[in-house]
Amino acid sequence: MKLNVFLRLLFIPLLVCIVVEPLVAEGEVQVGRYSSIQPVPTESQEDVFRTVSSIEFPDSVKTVGDAVELLLDEQGYRIATGERVDARMPVLLELPLPKSHRSLGPMSLKSMLETLAGPIWFVVQDPIHRLVAFELCEQYPSEVSKE
Repeated sequence: MKLNVFLRLLFIPLLVCIVVEPLVAEGEVQVGRYSSIQPVPTESQEDVFRTVSSIEFPDSVKTVGDAVELLLDEQGYRIATGERVDARMPVLLELPLPKSHRSLGPMSLKSMLETLAGPIWFVVQDPIHRLVAFELCEQYPSEVSKE
């Protein structure tokens, strides 16, 4: 009789393990006893401009360009230079960093860049060379001059 009860107590957990284990869906990887994940990249791993974070710029960051460089460096991107970028872009990058922009987030990298640039600039990406540039909106072409 006791052997029968012992076998039942041993059989039930074994049966549960056999039945529960295959509940992980095909294509998923079990990462814990009761959890599994799809082995695919996250949104921010596929597109770093969708990475959500917060940043407090150090006192050494004085200009918009310094802030942009710091943000991009953490993601493996650089500010584009040369003859293909908007000739007025240095005007933006040399501006002092506003006090209201010293702390940003949580928001996506793209939103941070757009916030730093302001509404009259478009963020332009070159994912092949991992470069970022800013182009002036069409409605402001002659209003920005280097002072």
